[in-house]
Amino acid sequence: MSSSLASVANGSHRSDSAEQNGKSAHAGQSQEQQDDEERSEQQQKKTEEKPIESRDGEPPGQQLRETLDQLAEHIRGLQAAEVESFNEESLKFAFNTTRMSFHNSDPTVLNQLEQVFISQAYLTLYTRLLLHCQRKPWPDVATPSIIRLSDTVWNMTHLSVRVCQELVGLDLIRQVLGALSHCDRDNLKNARARRLCNGLLSVLHNVIRALPHARASYRIPGYSVVDVLKHFLCDTLNAYLYTKVVLVLSFVVTEEENRWLNVSDEHIRLLIRDLRQTLDASESGPHFCPKLGYQCDELLQGVDNLCGCDFNKTRFVNNGLLELIEDLLVRGAPNDSELLFAVEIVYHLAFDDVCREGICQRRSLVDQLTGLANNCRLKDVRRSACGTLWKLHGHGLCATPTSSHAMPLFSLAERSPNPVVSAGHVMLSYQHASQDTVLLIRKRLQMEGYEVWLDIENMSQSIVSKMAEAVENSAVILMCMSQSYKNSPHCRHEADYAYKLQKPIVPLVMEPKYQPDGWLGLLMGSKMFYDFSDEDLFEESFANLLKELGGRGKAQLADSSGLGDSVRSLQPLQHSMRVSHAEASREGTPCGSEARQYAKHRSQHTASILAWTPADVTGWLAENQLADFADVSGELLFELHHMQSHAPEAFYACMRKQLGMRLVDMLRMSRALHRLSEVT
Repeated sequence: MSSSLASVANGSHRSDSAEQNGKSAHAGQSQEQQDDEERSEQQQKKTEEKPIESRDGEPPGQQLRETLDQLAEHIRGLQAAEVESFNEESLKFAFNTTRMSFHNSDPTVLNQLEQVFISQAYLTLYTRLLLHCQRKPWPDVATPSIIRLSDTVWNMTHLSVRVCQELVGLDLIRQVLGALSHCDRDNLKNARARRLCNGLLSVLHNVIRALPHARASYRIPGYSVVDVLKHFLCDTLNAYLYTKVVLVLSFVVTEEENRWLNVSDEHIRLLIRDLRQTLDASESGPHFCPKLGYQCDELLQGVDNLCGCDFNKTRFVNNGLLELIEDLLVRGAPNDSELLFAVEIVYHLAFDDVCREGICQRRSLVDQLTGLANNCRLKDVRRSACGTLWKLHGHGLCATPTSSHAMPLFSLAERSPNPVVSAGHVMLSYQHASQDTVLLIRKRLQMEGYEVWLDIENMSQSIVSKMAEAVENSAVILMCMSQSYKNSPHCRHEADYAYKLQKPIVPLVMEPKYQPDGWLGLLMGSKMFYDFSDEDLFEESFANLLKELGGRGKAQLADSSGLGDSVRSLQPLQHSMRVSHAEASREGTPCGSEARQYAKHRSQHTASILAWTPADVTGWLAENQLADFADVSGELLFELHHMQSHAPEAFYACMRKQLGMRLVDMLRMSRALHRLSEVT
């Protein structure tokens, strides 16, 4: 969320207009004094925060370059000053530059802006600000200059994932929490202290939304976000900050902490009230409420997180959440994110008996879900709607739709609960935030000869039907655990079905220091975990995973393929990934009568590579954007491929330690060797 969105919508900084709607009277002040203070603050910001005006007749690119050059110069000037004497004009210029970026759809503008902020080390100014907040009393530290610097970082964390990554890498989450720990209840009676507090909370919110796996940075001993923020929930001195704290905590709390957080329904009622006001605030476009300062999808995501906990489900329903979601879907969600979160919330609720009954009593809500399951252009929305309907129908609460597109879904409720006996594949069950690591695990498993099922390439048919078939036909399921996985109803559905079929489950940890709890903790029990959250430990964890898998999910070369001994003799130079007979036909791999000609072709191909000279190898490396090796012939290159196929741990360790390769170069080498072994 950004500090400028409400400025655009309402002509002032969002945090102050939001506070007017949500705060109670300041202790020790009359209402008239408070109103005077707020009017003074608003007038000051309207004067200070005018956007940079464009110049007629000048190319936009030229103005952008000049603006960014000026920004870099201003930041360099700030670096040389003390915190208490930062130049007002420089801070104002930086803030207004970030505001301009919200109205520019050109991605190159954002890329150049974030490059200036990172290269000129603007976050070092933020570090100094945070340390300053920990040394000085809060009412005194919250000067207009400090607030503007804070709000600039607030805007940049909304605009740029890269800035969020830099902030985490510099350990600034701990410093933000350290600064907030010095803001006590009495400080919040001061309008500027509230505004500074709001900016810091918004940075925490933006970063965890962009980087859900950064959760460990919010739970450092002595700087745990729960311990730091819980005193903000002791009263409703400021309802706007109260909501912001609940949204931040929704991403990070454990099941036990959630029970403490929601010991009463106060937070739940507050979120639903804010959602209603946001939905009613605008008739068209993404729902945004200037009075509250929130976009609807921000609030929906917080509710979605909290609905992932079974303890909260009936509480949300009892406080009117289903009525609100039904209203949103019937009206028509104005953007993709609102629609996705709204449907996913209903999917979460469908795991609870009482909530399922409540969903089915709302006929128009079920009709909306059925329409989305059949016709929505967004795959994730279709998937959530299908999953919800499956849960309803499987419990006899929902009639089967007549659409042929949705029909395969509902037959799954009739499937046998007995385990499926087959050689099977390795299924990777994961949440999207872990996809980069999961893709690397898939690649390495395929190189070892495993058949791997992954939803990104196997979901052309009915979504939930394909998921169920993948579980049923698996030899083993790798559950890639994280808080995001636990919060995902899709992942829970897969896990529940795997447990019902008594499928072997191997837990992989995707998030640093993650410990499963709630339904996921119950499912995992005392199983051995394999940690893939640390890149430096990948090889060790992967080697241990191979021992755990053994032969489960290994692809077998069927005798009926007709390839015979001549092809098996070429195994060292053969691509490690196996395909089924059906996949072979689809991909063009030779079968039946073509196999012998294929084997002869491969033999000739192998012989030509073995005859390569070091100069040939050097040319091949250059073509694949790889550094040259000294005196490597075709025979040695063949041995390198043999090592890759039969001892990948040693292969990758050699690439990294002996040749000093980066990960991207190791992946290039791996792919190049695979291409070398392919016969066209």
